[in-house]
Amino acid sequence: MFAVHKVYPEDIAGKIEQPTFPHLIWQFIYNQQHSNDASNSSISDLPMFYGKIAIYSLAVATFHASSDISGISGMYHECIHAAKSWRNGPGYYDMIFVNTNSFMEGMSGLDVAHVQLFLIFS
Repeated sequence: MFAVHKVYPEDIAGKIEQPTFPHLIWQFIYNQQHSNDASNSSISDLPMFYGKIAIYSLAVATFHASSDISGISGMYHECIHAAKSWRNGPGYYDMIFVNTNSFMEGMSGLDVAHVQLFLIFS
């Protein structure tokens, strides 16, 4: 997996049409650190992130699907693409399922999303 480039959150906010992107990163970090806390946080509680974000065009998801007996021990991997150009051709952007409500049964708690980019905090 190769990083396309590293950017500051403020620089990418306009490109992804999300002006509050830096704030969303701060909220994400806070939620990861306080996963058991159901209370809402104020902006003064949020950990500030001033680093760069690495943007990738490919990610590999490795997962265990124990209900599928066709694979070796149920282990699988899938490449997920978000590339402006694929093999000197048009862009290649995969669709994924995103778990938006883990309390709903089956696929009812999943939404479909179009992958535009992968971000890694550094």
